[in-house]
Order: sequence, then structure tokens, then C-alpha cells
Amino acid sequence: MSFPSADLVSAVYQLLPGFITAWIFYSLTAHPKKSPFERTIQALIFTAIIKLLVLPLSWSFIWLGSYGWTIGVWNQDTSFIVSAFFAIALGFLFSYFANTGILHANLFPLISATKRTSHPSEWFSAFNEDKCFIYLHFKDGRRLFGWPYEWPDHPDEGHFVILRPEWILEDNQRAPLSLTLKMLIPAKQVRMVEFEKDENDPTYDLDQLQKSTELLLNLRKDDDE
Repeated sequence: MSFPSADLVSAVYQLLPGFITAWIFYSLTAHPKKSPFERTIQALIFTAIIKLLVLPLSWSFIWLGSYGWTIGVWNQDTSFIVSAFFAIALGFLFSYFANTGILHANLFPLISATKRTSHPSEWFSAFNEDKCFIYLHFKDGRRLFGWPYEWPDHPDEGHFVILRPEWILEDNQRAPLSLTLKMLIPAKQVRMVEFEKDENDPTYDLDQLQKSTELLLNLRKDDDE
């Protein structure tokens, strides 16, 4: 049985803080995991950032120690412990930025850095930003209304967890499922997701809504004929 070489073990040890940051990031966000090579590059980048944080700290402690202010010895073990602490902190920090989009929404537009969001896809961005009731349009023509308690990270896998579900009938009337606590819907069965506008939205017009409903019902009747 062959064992990894000492150089390989040393390289993994050096990149371990970066791998810790990457592991936390992918565990707490919906971003898909990259290939092994890309993850190694990310770990290298994270490790470089952590080194930039650890080195000034080590210099500061060594400088304070030269004046008699010491709480211990700065050695390889100390450096690893501090690096692991920064790795964990950065993992949670980058996850927070990715999940909230605070940098992409507030800081980056000010400096015209990017128009992209921090979310992995438009699918995830729509569900994350708009907290509202939805209509699930099934591939077989059925429609379901309800509150998305949970939703899949990707449109082709996972399930929707729908609270307060109501079936939408042919005449556009709703049939509440009063005895149903929640419904688990496979994402593969859903053709389209419709987000309901809030009644407090300034563009919400009840008269216009009724006219649109009548037009859609007439259109459906014409299609059936």
C-alpha cells in the first residue's frame, strides 16, 4: 500500500485553512461545488487571504514580545491555530455575503464593479429576494397556490415544501386543502413558478386584476373549444 509523499502531505497541511473556509462556504450557501481542481484553486486563494491576516498579527505579537509583553511562544502550532480561527471566521463571513447579497446590492454598484448578484442562479435569486405566495404550474396543466416554506436550489432537482396549499380549478377558483399541513412537490414536475404580487404593492389594481382574470378565462375556454 502506497502512502502520500511528505511533500503532498505538507502541501495539504498548508492549504488546510483554505479548504476549511471553502467547506464552510459550500455547506452554508446554494453555490454548487466546483471540480476538484477549481476547489484546490479556491483553497489556495482563501489560504493566501488568511496568510495576509495572520502574518501582521504574528509580527505584532513578536514585536510586543520583544518589549516583554508576552503570553506565549509564536510557533508553527500557534500559527496553525490562528489560521484555523481566521478560516472559520472567513467561511461564515463569505457565506453571509453570498446569502444576503449585501456587497453586490450596496457596495459594488457604487463603484460600478459588477451588475451580477451573489446568488448562484436567477432561480435562487428570485426565491431569495421575493418573499411571497407562489403559483406552481405543473407540466400536466395543474396549478397549486401556497407559501414556499422551502424550495430547491436548482429547478431540475429537489422538492418544494408548500404551506397552506390550494389547488387552482379550471374556473380560477381556489380549493383550499384544509386538512393538509404541507405538500412536498418534486421540482421536476413543475414547468413554471409564478410569484404573487403583494396587495400593498402600489401597482396592485383590483379592477385590473379582475379584467385580466376574465380575459384569461375566456382564452382558456377558446382553447378548450
